[in-house]
Amino acid sequence: MRRFWTGGASAPPGGPSESLRDSQDFRRDSQDHALWPLAWTLGWTELISWGILYYAFSALLVPMQDELGWSKATITGAYSLSTLVSGLLAPMVGRWIDARGARWLMTFGSILGAIMLLAWSRTESIPHFYLVWIGMGIAMACTLYDPAFAAIAPWYRANRGKAMLIITFLGGLASTVFLPATGWLEHRFGWRDALVYLMIFLAVTTILPHAMVLRAPPEGHAHRDRPSIIASFRQLIQTAWFRRFSLAFFLQSFVSNAVAVYMIAYLVDQGVSPTTAALTAGIIGAAQTGARVVVTVFGRAANETMLAAAMFALQAVAVVILVIWPTGMTMVIAAILLGFGRGALTLLRPTILLDHYDVREFGAVNGSLAAILTIALASAPVVTGIAVEWFHGYALVFSVYALIALISAIVLVSTRSIPTPAMVDAR
Repeated sequence: MRRFWTGGASAPPGGPSESLRDSQDFRRDSQDHALWPLAWTLGWTELISWGILYYAFSALLVPMQDELGWSKATITGAYSLSTLVSGLLAPMVGRWIDARGARWLMTFGSILGAIMLLAWSRTESIPHFYLVWIGMGIAMACTLYDPAFAAIAPWYRANRGKAMLIITFLGGLASTVFLPATGWLEHRFGWRDALVYLMIFLAVTTILPHAMVLRAPPEGHAHRDRPSIIASFRQLIQTAWFRRFSLAFFLQSFVSNAVAVYMIAYLVDQGVSPTTAALTAGIIGAAQTGARVVVTVFGRAANETMLAAAMFALQAVAVVILVIWPTGMTMVIAAILLGFGRGALTLLRPTILLDHYDVREFGAVNGSLAAILTIALASAPVVTGIAVEWFHGYALVFSVYALIALISAIVLVSTRSIPTPAMVDAR
């Protein structure tokens, strides 16, 4: 199996295979060097798209609730709906990019996102608000990480990991930049006008870059004869490797999202002040960014599957720490471990898929996995809330989650013994 981080399998030193490989790698490196504007452009647009389409909601939740008089559950329900819509559309988005490239799809996503922001600023009724967030879900499906990864997959050869690092590093700064920026705009102009300013900024800074810099897929990249989306998904889930891989990431995503959503509430329940709890949870974001750098720089010598399993286990350790020692420095350590695992897995998941599937099918495969994981992401907060009420506290629930995270690591390791049916190296 071709190693993603190294650009090829090793050959005996001094032999003709090594000379040929070095020549191929040199050409690949040269081709990648000419493509760096693509990675930096996507990094820039991911920073803005995540910051405005995804994170601005949090900064505007309270002022919206104060003015509109709706319950928090009503408002956040629309936001959860957008996440579900985005995930369910992921296979279709990936399939489109595999066949036609990302340029016009991501351009459309930016245009639609701008329109939805303007519509959001004019919200007066609950049905209107929910329709806006269905549209936002479509826009996010067309602009966030999964389409960006599919956009670069057919182009970068030896340096695909570095390209993904650029995209996720800049994207990881979205909350740091746009949460305070959105808060300032709301304080200065009100939440409705703040959305208008964000709409203008999104339109000016993402539509043209997507339209002008993104590329059509390379010649010969797209398959002419493709099964339907349903048939493709059915074929995927019939393979033992994909079933086990998706199960492992489903369990991990469920635990990770549940703990992230309830971490502040849990720490406050343990007697930690709300301010300290919020600061501790904020460490997760910083650790995610650092993890992506570490994985890219030092991940060459590691097996990606084993490294991802280690990140799963690391999150299990973090949850155990939260349950047993939720005070002082141990909280910070737990937050760092949680963030490090989440950040590393953002890169490792597509990397492992690219190691196992034809790059021409990456968008569809990654999109199918994203649709499965959406169920975990959407259900985790609801299931956790019910479980906490049922068991009168977090300790037992989080303890079970630590066990689930450990099981997910074991399941992921077990995929190494299973062959995949589509290991065509079209890179």
